[in-house]
Amino acid sequence: MSRPCPGTRFCRRVIASAVPALVRVPLRASGRPAVVAVITLAALTCLPSSAGAATYRVPRSIARDCSVDVTAALLSWISSVPDDSTLAFDRNRCYRVEGTLEIRGRRGLAFDGHGATFRSFDEPTDQRALWRAWQSSDLTFRDMTIRGSYGEGGTFNSRLQHAHGIDLRGTSADIESVAIQNVAGDCVYFGLGSDDTTRSSGRVAYSSCSGTSRNAVSVTAGNRILVEHLTASEIGYDAFDVEPNIAEGNWGSSDVTFENNTIGSYYLAAYSLVENAPVTNQSFIGNRVLGDSLRIFVGAVTRVVAMARRVRIADNMSDTGTPPTSLRLSGVQGLTVTDNSAPAGRSGLSVDRSCDVTIGGNGIPGRWAVTSSSRRACGARARASSRRVTRNRPIRGRSTSGHGRGFRPLRLNRAQKRSAKTD
Repeated sequence: MSRPCPGTRFCRRVIASAVPALVRVPLRASGRPAVVAVITLAALTCLPSSAGAATYRVPRSIARDCSVDVTAALLSWISSVPDDSTLAFDRNRCYRVEGTLEIRGRRGLAFDGHGATFRSFDEPTDQRALWRAWQSSDLTFRDMTIRGSYGEGGTFNSRLQHAHGIDLRGTSADIESVAIQNVAGDCVYFGLGSDDTTRSSGRVAYSSCSGTSRNAVSVTAGNRILVEHLTASEIGYDAFDVEPNIAEGNWGSSDVTFENNTIGSYYLAAYSLVENAPVTNQSFIGNRVLGDSLRIFVGAVTRVVAMARRVRIADNMSDTGTPPTSLRLSGVQGLTVTDNSAPAGRSGLSVDRSCDVTIGGNGIPGRWAVTSSSRRACGARARASSRRVTRNRPIRGRSTSGHGRGFRPLRLNRAQKRSAKTD
């Protein structure tokens, strides 16, 4: 069965590929926006919202066998294409990129790979992303492979941690059916624009990320972000990390959801939310960790700059109890932790300095260590009634002032703390 049309924000039309339309009827797929189907005698072709705009094919003069670096040639061609256009690459070809395909101030460009690969062979260097977009809107990356040259996938290298696959700075983008491999930074990075005000936004879906030095997806400055149906493996640091920078500018995030993703091996946390700046409406739901344990961290690495607000962690599971399952959650106003599960084994489950907490239905061995909320942390909302710890499965004890049996705090060494982590 074929998947729905790529790009929920962008796929708005279905048009006939060969013959005139006979009938037009509205359809609505489950969980997808309404589209218009054109019933014809031929097969239907799904096109993005830019279907009405011109499509520009990559010039044949640009090498497509990865024999030479074509960074400059591709940038020249991209700059010649007007906004609200589709840029089509040759099917299943290879474009060697030893610089950065960087665009600024563009709108409505759809990069349609048709299975093409954008590959670097030279050693990675810090800050050299393969794709980067500044202050741009409504971009689309689809049906392509982005492959770096980092040869130690799954191992963090602080000297190369900013060499991303797709680096978004104050940009909105839809990324679908994209495989990102062997990059020394993150597969996808949502960061702040050059104006120090505009946050990035968008969607990453039905894609894969493997062999990174740092994270699968990072959010340092982002609003309205959805990451769904992403497969991540051999991740050198965190699978998903919301971690605003501590610096001047509009760092932080709101309305960020990681949903229905599959996580393989990773180093530190499957999900990390660091309170370096205001973060609100954060969700980690319906994700599966296979071959590794479920480890989640919410809190501050050094000091809390702003408490997180409205964080939901629900319906996640792991098939492995080693290393120990660890959910360490701190400093949240409005925390929901429900229906998560992990196999028997040592677990560390703690909540502290939080209020309006709901915990229930979790199938994780061990006991929850829920410390009293403090007025200093939560103000007038800090009271015993703000915590609701309902029956979990299985669970030993409702709550305790200390850590649960077998709990080992998530200890970070100097390199792990990334106190010098910058954009």
